[in-house]
Amino acid sequence: MKPTGLKYDIKHSKKSGVKFETGLYPAHIIGLRNYEYNDSYVFNTTVRIADEVKDIKPKSNWIIGKEYSSRGIWLNPNPAEGEEWRNKYYHQWFKVCGVDFESADKSGNLELSMVEEDDIYGHPVFAKLHEVSYKTNDGEEKKKIQVDSLLPWEDGDKLSKTELNSDVPF
Repeated sequence: MKPTGLKYDIKHSKKSGVKFETGLYPAHIIGLRNYEYNDSYVFNTTVRIADEVKDIKPKSNWIIGKEYSSRGIWLNPNPAEGEEWRNKYYHQWFKVCGVDFESADKSGNLELSMVEEDDIYGHPVFAKLHEVSYKTNDGEEKKKIQVDSLLPWEDGDKLSKTELNSDVPF
């Protein structure tokens, strides 16, 4: 081997030079995954951080284009009597994503349809990101960044699949 003169400190190999900051980040919705669990449906939304983050958060260029998923958003098609509130978060979440649910009937009930990826793809949102800890199947504790909530990005532009896929460098 040819000597380089470089030193590498193994103790610090897992530490990143970039510190993540919890907060709101402009993003576009780029994915929706759903699955059935215990007679309910669970939805996970994926967002991609937008270029505009550099105008809001200085020194945040590292996060542009990164993708993060939400925690599960539940749709319970048959809530027990008195537990109709269980679908409130589903309604609020996807309303921010641009879904226009049917208007309420005379009793104030909404028709909650099952959201599909094409209904929300490219919609601009502010994603509240935070770091969560979890344990792997091997018992190892790890951390990841997750979407906790979404807020409307009123002056953000909805992007098409072509626009969102054109920035891929490979």
